[in-house]
Amino acid sequence: MKKPIQKFSLILLFFVFYAHIPINAQVTSQFLNGKKWQLQNPIVPSNSELIYFIDQTNFDYTTKKLNSTAPDLKQNGTYSLSGNSLIMTMDNRNYIFTIVKLSDTKISLSTNGTRFIYARLGSIDDNYFVNFLNHVTYNPGDQTPVPDNVPQTPKQESCHTCHGTGDCIVCYGSGITSNPYTGKRSMCSACGGTGKCWHCFGTGKQ
Repeated sequence: MKKPIQKFSLILLFFVFYAHIPINAQVTSQFLNGKKWQLQNPIVPSNSELIYFIDQTNFDYTTKKLNSTAPDLKQNGTYSLSGNSLIMTMDNRNYIFTIVKLSDTKISLSTNGTRFIYARLGSIDDNYFVNFLNHVTYNPGDQTPVPDNVPQTPKQESCHTCHGTGDCIVCYGSGITSNPYTGKRSMCSACGGTGKCWHCFGTGKQ
């Protein structure tokens, strides 16, 4: 009777071990359809980049420069899924990514050794705006946040953040910010509602 018991124990151990290994589910067009995904680790930290999968074949890509008054850059195209590959077509050019479902509200897109993390807009995994306002930067193409703790040496020259204007570059001196996608208005977290640059405190000096 010992051998059957030992065999059963091994099978049970094998099941318990592999049951705790996370398995990344294959992404389907139904999973993406109708959802908006915010890039969490843009190469340019002040660029808010959003993918909107309109339906099972079409998408919009919007880039908003948060530290600039330039108009949003909007592009559209088509997409398809083949296994773990996401093929996005814009301006007659194909962009191929390896897509992985990390959770119900988070995916990763990888290409040429660079990994981009996207989270459902407004979900618990969407921390882009919080990180931007708290001055958290990222290694390009890496999902790990790196606090920007490099000390700045005071200099008697124009502030590198506001370029000498003294105004907050997030709210442009108004003290109020508006989420570009939801339209919700709130007190600017970058300047605390003062409208002044958080770096030079409104002096315009470095």
